[in-house]
Amino acid sequence: MYNRLPLLPDVPLGKVLELGRFVKNQLLSSLDDLAIRAPVEIGVGLHRVLSGKLSGLYEAVVGDLEEDVAKRNLDFFHCPTVVIHGTVACVADDAYKFPMYQQRNHYPFAFLISDLWGALPRLASIERALALPRAEALRALSVLKADTNPPRSSLEPAGGLTPLNAADLPQRRAAMPLRRKVRQKGDHLRTVGLFRDLSVPEATVLATLMEIRRVDAGEVLIRRGEDASGLFIIEAGWADVLVRPYAGAPRTVAALGPGDVVGEMALLSGTACTADVVARTPMTVLRLSREDYERYLSGIPEVERRLWRTAAGRAYGVLRHIAAADEGTGAESRVTRAEGAHERP
Repeated sequence: MYNRLPLLPDVPLGKVLELGRFVKNQLLSSLDDLAIRAPVEIGVGLHRVLSGKLSGLYEAVVGDLEEDVAKRNLDFFHCPTVVIHGTVACVADDAYKFPMYQQRNHYPFAFLISDLWGALPRLASIERALALPRAEALRALSVLKADTNPPRSSLEPAGGLTPLNAADLPQRRAAMPLRRKVRQKGDHLRTVGLFRDLSVPEATVLATLMEIRRVDAGEVLIRRGEDASGLFIIEAGWADVLVRPYAGAPRTVAALGPGDVVGEMALLSGTACTADVVARTPMTVLRLSREDYERYLSGIPEVERRLWRTAAGRAYGVLRHIAAADEGTGAESRVTRAEGAHERP
């Protein structure tokens, strides 16, 4: 899930520190100054250790957090942090973190330890506030709390996170069986060649955007001359691609089955569909609307390259069949897949 971030994918795994959960258990009133100081003092110690003794051992920190608590604490220290919302957290029912994930929204985060050095003046201000007498310390911390706008993280892409990584899926109180079902749909999408380079979280978010459609035999999935309504991925069943040569009856130029993508040429070119796609058998397809494709997938290089390669191969196969028919050379009578029409994982 961190591969879309700059720098972090190149950091050796041994240089990445996973930060666990800090729990504060105190039998104190929430208004007690000690209860207010405690998380700040823990944060000071953590930042001093990370930017000091551990800075030579580790380069980056990853983990997951609750934005309403931990993220606010990191912001208080001006720690430049990236949070990835496009995930679905799953744990076993007997896992230590199960109640935490059920009752709160937790998301993966990351920051570079080198980014902490820029926050050292802020850390010094917090330490000076803590050194004051109790009431004065609280007033000074309150003043500092008014400024919790950390600088931009070096891990944040120049154009921001991709829409799949930034998508905010509601998870609070979502049952684990439901979460696992959504994750399984994402895993299934990654078996399609077009999406095999997506991370599991990205594919999971994408799966939530796709509409499942049942198609009867003989039903037209895509009609020649119409604008592309979206991208179709065949889950089950078979379809025929029919084109009309300059003279003569429509010809079947390709057969498409499970794992194949339909509608990519019109979607990429922005022009009307050039062929009919008709269900030969009952089918199950996944449909991604044109709007969702342009928002969530058009900026992912791996997906676009595969889609253009599929479109180019299919266009070549269609043109070859049309040219053969128009020239009267006796094009193949059997149904074949257009050359290069799809990729298998």
